[in-house]
Amino acid sequence: MMTERKHSGAEAEYLAAAAAFEQAGRLRTADAAANFAALASLYIRQQRYQEARAPLDRAWDLFTAAKDSVPRDLINILAIRAILYTRLAQWTGAERDLSHAMLLADHERQVDPGIIEALLKNYAVVLRKTHRQREVRRVEDRVADLEYQRRAVVDVTELLPGPKLGQPK
Repeated sequence: MMTERKHSGAEAEYLAAAAAFEQAGRLRTADAAANFAALASLYIRQQRYQEARAPLDRAWDLFTAAKDSVPRDLINILAIRAILYTRLAQWTGAERDLSHAMLLADHERQVDPGIIEALLKNYAVVLRKTHRQREVRRVEDRVADLEYQRRAVVDVTELLPGPKLGQPK
């Protein structure tokens, strides 16, 4: 019950913000697009998949037209749309959007490795659903590489000249 109230409150806020962006003449901005993407995400979490399409399409149109959007914005909207496609078992659309998002992420320097990892994991799910095991293995190998890189810790004493820790001087 409490969760439902939070969701309905969030929905009302997103809709009010959309109206405010429009009234202020700021609808063609990345902020307005992000608002529509957040509304679509809310609908997806509520399993209101058909209702999620309109704000998701609006967010895509605004992100691609906004002068202040950055590749991370497009990566995010593609990931959200891919989630919607997976919930609707529309594997071709999900694969297309995840592939596009990964291509953008691979060429963007400031993308959090955790985002790339999430994209890859979702892509592996889609590939499994379309029975493409060989590609799944390649994607999972890439995920494993990312996980390894994230856990890799360098002992700074190894970078210092002279004897290593635990070795005689």
